[in-house]
Amino acid sequence: DRIVYSFTIPKRYSNLEFIAAGSQGVVGSAYDSMDQRRVAIKKLCNRIARSQNAIRTIREFKLLSSLNHPNIVKSIAVFTPQENEHTFRDVYVVMELMKHTLSEIILKVRLDHKQLSFFIYQILWAVNHLHRQGIIHRDLKPSNIAVNEKGVVKILDFGMARLFDSTAASEMTGYVATRYYRAPDVLLGDLN
Repeated sequence: DRIVYSFTIPKRYSNLEFIAAGSQGVVGSAYDSMDQRRVAIKKLCNRIARSQNAIRTIREFKLLSSLNHPNIVKSIAVFTPQENEHTFRDVYVVMELMKHTLSEIILKVRLDHKQLSFFIYQILWAVNHLHRQGIIHRDLKPSNIAVNEKGVVKILDFGMARLFDSTAASEMTGYVATRYYRAPDVLLGDLN
């Protein structure tokens, strides 16, 4: 069976191609005529309440647009084709386009120690930057880490991310991240 995804995007974006679908939404790539490059466009899926989708997407965009780091995917724009909140349906986030995820590479290529060390260094550098900004990703896993053709790693998918402060710690649940990639302290119930 073929599933068709409907995107309503501004005219500046053309040649839309499907990339992937996940629990948080559908991602396509399109040509941005203003910036003259291909970009990724993420459309939030409707599996959960629409207001939650909007809040999560806007949170993700605000977090991404506030970050400037070579190992964190760049967020370019957020838009909704609706004219007002009463006709709300869809929210889209436009991001830098990355070709492959780390999970794809792990399945296709046997990485040597030098390559693994380079990837791990970049991931730790980006996570350190996030934590210094008070941001916890909460769903860090190979499918949420992109790798370009030069081997540059970029963390993406900030839909579950949160700003961390002392009051937020008590409100966070340990059951958000993908089970096999949860941090040891979360598995042990220590959310502080």
